Amino acid sequence: MSPLQVREKNMAQEYGSRIRKLRDAKQLTIEELAGKAGITAGYLGRLERGESGYDNPTLSTIESIAKALELHSSVILFGKVLSPEIELNHTNNIVVSDSIEKRFITKFRKLTGKLERNSIEKMMDAFIELKKST
Repeated sequence: MSPLQVREKNMAQEYGSRIRKLRDAKQLTIEELAGKAGITAGYLGRLERGESGYDNPTLSTIESIAKALELHSSVILFGKVLSPEIELNHTNNIVVSDSIEKRFITKFRKLTGKLERNSIEKMMDAFIELKKST
């Protein structure tokens, strides 16, 4: 195996490892993530393990998995978001790396109804106005 082939194999294993860690962090099963990404669970499992023949995913596959994880594909490819603080991902959702903001946004996204989100936004606006006046 040439040095380039070894490097490509290592990179593919890194992609697989990152995908597995991200999937675990989102508390998704292989089947759930595969379904969201439009790929088979068997393929995803082999990709996560970096198995031979499954160790060179296409960019389209990486993007599908990233979209299913609600992340920018750079997180899978490079292990980090492109901007250290905030960026827009491919679905125009805000990706925040600050842990406090990230927890807040994660909780906010879990609210299912538009009414709930609007109510919280109004409370936040009122709080901001109150802070300005003090």
